Amino acid sequence: MEQEDGLLLSIIIPVYNVAPYLEKSLDSLVRQTLEEDSFEVIVIDDASTDSSLAIARGFEARFPNFRVIALPAHSPGAIGYPSNTGIRIARGKYIGFLDSDDWVDPRMFEMLLEAAETHQAELAVCDFVEFDEVTSAVTSSYDRAFLDAAGRS
Repeated sequence: MEQEDGLLLSIIIPVYNVAPYLEKSLDSLVRQTLEEDSFEVIVIDDASTDSSLAIARGFEARFPNFRVIALPAHSPGAIGYPSNTGIRIARGKYIGFLDSDDWVDPRMFEMLLEAAETHQAELAVCDFVEFDEVTSAVTSSYDRAFLDAAGRS
């Protein structure tokens, strides 16, 4: 993969019929503390039948570091094909992924990049929390105990 000057990160978001969640997800990327010209957001729409593509196109029109690729037909196998499509066109030194129904802390990708660069790592992983839409409760991730037991907290 050829790195474009100054582009540190390509964030890939496979999208399929997630209109109720997508704006919040993409907005969390707009709010990242990284400089806008140091990362790109690649939205791969897997032939959504709701307004997901229109929402993504709206972000693409407003933010120069957003790119939207609309696949001509829904691909079999969940997010595999859309994710691989994003990887093929990514221009950053690092690749990040975000589920289209999730949102991230404004400093998340800056912190992951800093950790990767500091430790010359090929992979950086972070923790997550779960949000219950009905109760608005925030709980630790279900795999936190596993990570703690492995000494990787």
